[in-house]
Amino acid sequence: MNWTAALFNWSAMGSIAEATAAIAVVVSLIYLGKQIRQNSRAVQATIEQESAKLINHNMMTIASSEELSRLYLQGAEDFTSLTSTEKGRMLMLVTGITRTFEMLYRQYQTGHVSKEIWSGYEYLMKAVIQTDFFTHFWSMRENTYNAAFKNFVNNIDISDAPARPSSMTKPGDNDT
Repeated sequence: MNWTAALFNWSAMGSIAEATAAIAVVVSLIYLGKQIRQNSRAVQATIEQESAKLINHNMMTIASSEELSRLYLQGAEDFTSLTSTEKGRMLMLVTGITRTFEMLYRQYQTGHVSKEIWSGYEYLMKAVIQTDFFTHFWSMRENTYNAAFKNFVNNIDISDAPARPSSMTKPGDNDT
């Protein structure tokens, strides 16, 4: 028996096994990378969908109540004209809206909400920020928000904000 040839065969087989294992590890890592990317996209889509639900819930809460709609529209234009009870209700309403925006901003900053989706929320934020009630609210509650969100709100350019609610009605509209 030729021991050199036998050792060479075992050595060659060991090398082949090592190479096969290395290839299998690389293929597994590529597969794992694809799975992680796919999972990240799924998480982002879920967060974006839940974010839309939160915004829609806030909007529908106001829209489904004639009293809240009136309160929101009146407070948007002249917060000081509200009663103490109405101001309290507006404070709670705006807190909920602003906390939703804060959470969305955080998700955007961490990459869980896309720039495309965030730009729509940012535009909605501008609609809220330009209102009279937000000015009063923010002066009282700004320090309850995280530093990054406070900085964002304090520096947002509202020159391209959507029309204020009062400018969306025509003279003579029946406001019963």
